Amino acid sequence: SLAPPPWASTRRKSTKIAFRDQVRKMDSMVWVYVSHHRAGVELLRHLAQEHVNFLNVSSCMHDGDLGWAPAGCTEAPQVLGVRIWFFTTNLLMNKYEPVWGKQDYRILHITRDPLDMVVSACIHRASALGGAPPSLEKQRSEPQKEGVAMEVEAILNTSGADMLEVAQNRTSDRMLAVRFEDFARSSMGFDFAAMRLYSFALGDALGRTALVKLLADASKHDLRRHPENHEPGNVARASGKARVKKAINRLPHSMLRRLNELRMKLGY
Repeated sequence: SLAPPPWASTRRKSTKIAFRDQVRKMDSMVWVYVSHHRAGVELLRHLAQEHVNFLNVSSCMHDGDLGWAPAGCTEAPQVLGVRIWFFTTNLLMNKYEPVWGKQDYRILHITRDPLDMVVSACIHRASALGGAPPSLEKQRSEPQKEGVAMEVEAILNTSGADMLEVAQNRTSDRMLAVRFEDFARSSMGFDFAAMRLYSFALGDALGRTALVKLLADASKHDLRRHPENHEPGNVARASGKARVKKAINRLPHSMLRRLNELRMKLGY
């Protein structure tokens, strides 16, 4: 098995003392985590929750069909005290911007190759685990080519378009974009990506000891270190990926061109 990261043995007691005063420097700071359907939502939500737990601050996280957690966090007066937000659509992000946008904020945005999003979504839907938008439920009974085409259109028009909008329209000095692929490539890649994310979010206020403790907590969500945390059906076999990619290659050229244009605009 892979060894834990070098910071895993950091002592909790000394860390708590180390960052107590430093947290006060961030009393006016708000953090906005943004992901998109099949683009690393679960991973980024876990990382956001570690952030919440570490600072012991209020949060408001969107969880798809399950709504908001904790319940009532978007209602007054609770919404005014939210320090960490988690959004899965631009519509929600924009809706609550009058609340979080008035404060000193930082946006943590995760992106993913749209082609891999298509592959992941098709395999996930075929596993009949649920979670598909109503407009895509019939995909499970469609021939593979038609089902893949439906998924490509959904990504081009919704989650992929949302991802591109955030990447292009938010100011870079207040936003960091991290790639899902950097977390998934290896445990070392996971560690460096988490370091980038938390350093941008907190590095100017937290000392090294506190930051290292947060990274140790985040490493629990590295599936290479902890394969037991894989959700059934969410980890695709190579054969399944190959079948979906063959179906993608049979799509109309106009659709493939749009998909490739989206990939290039996102830097893939």
